[in-house]
Amino acid sequence: MVENINNTENGSSSPQNFIVHNGALFFAATSNNFQTELWRCDSANNVTALPNINVDSDGSNPSNMTLFNNSLYFIADDGLHGYELWRLDSEGDLEFFYDIDSFSTDSSSPSFLTVLNNTIYFSASTGESGGREPWGYDGTNDPSMIYDLVPGGSASSEPMNLKAFNRKLYFTAYNESYDHYLYSYDPGISASASNPQPLVQHYAFS
Repeated sequence: MVENINNTENGSSSPQNFIVHNGALFFAATSNNFQTELWRCDSANNVTALPNINVDSDGSNPSNMTLFNNSLYFIADDGLHGYELWRLDSEGDLEFFYDIDSFSTDSSSPSFLTVLNNTIYFSASTGESGGREPWGYDGTNDPSMIYDLVPGGSASSEPMNLKAFNRKLYFTAYNESYDHYLYSYDPGISASASNPQPLVQHYAFS
């Protein structure tokens, strides 16, 4: 055993979401106080907890850990902004990165973080102002919606399963008729009604 993070009776730290960053292994784990936070294991098997992101509940529950521009990006809940984007930079500084749903205390709950062509893509929700759509962050400008596939208030295309392949981004999403398609997005072409492009219909509701 490398480390008994949760040594309470019948307790389990349930480590998960492992990723290597700057020569160390990072993961989410539950400690003795039953809060799930970010942990670090170095090459000498020294296991340490990073500063608690959420000290007032069950923890920040970090997930979707993804490397981009020498930083570790992930989703966590600090108890104030809901589930939003966080970043651990190359110097080891942990910071709240961006509040996508800044108009309320709700979570944008980014998910399916995927890197393609120097941009990190993900699915996120702006709630009543835009629903859940595909987003991207290029490392310089603020994160922004790629394209509103299902426009109109809180309507959502619900993009999922984002994957980079052959210099394009592939994902599943609904169209305005609520048909479910496999989409492809070419970042070398301006986003439009035909980019992202529906490729294969998964199923339709009658």
